[in-house]
Amino acid sequence: SPQSADLGSQTATVGQAGKALAYALSEAAEKGKIVALLTGNHEQRMVKDTGQDQDPMQRLAETLQVPFAGYEAPFVFEVGDQTYTLYANHGTGGGQTIGYVLATMERMGMNHRCDVIVMAHRHVKILHERAHWRVVGEIKKDDLSPDDLAFEYREEIDYHLAAGCFSRAVPSSFGRKIVAPPSVPGTVTVRFHADTRHKHARV
Repeated sequence: SPQSADLGSQTATVGQAGKALAYALSEAAEKGKIVALLTGNHEQRMVKDTGQDQDPMQRLAETLQVPFAGYEAPFVFEVGDQTYTLYANHGTGGGQTIGYVLATMERMGMNHRCDVIVMAHRHVKILHERAHWRVVGEIKKDDLSPDDLAFEYREEIDYHLAAGCFSRAVPSSFGRKIVAPPSVPGTVTVRFHADTRHKHARV
């Protein structure tokens, strides 16, 4: 809804809002810039409260002719000679602090070892760089003497991203009712490099 209102006081119907969103995203879809669409708790609430038999994001995906990935999905990107992995999940939980959001993304990262973890839901944009050591090596012989082991510690950095949002909080909105802070519109972008295995993100 343009007013960011709760479901009972929204000014547009689900169908009208869906058509408006399809129009806004049509150019990006035609240019192949939408990898997939995910659903979330808002869409699930619409299905429950309106009695629809189809998730509105699934209907939108069909209109735009892009894949519908459900609530969560892994992705693999081939960029030049490099391969990158990404795990996207709409997210869950009602905690309002930054620490709560970071802890949720940390849990996702522990369960899904990917180059990038992306979560929505909390309507904030966060870039958290998570560094770890990866042991890379080989055994030269069958006997495991120290001289026959060749290994190194390779530092790797994974990104945990809270994707942000594109709506502002307004008086009498749902966000105000649950005492949520105003959202800062925008998102986090990630660039994957093709020649070397390197990535960088920007808020």
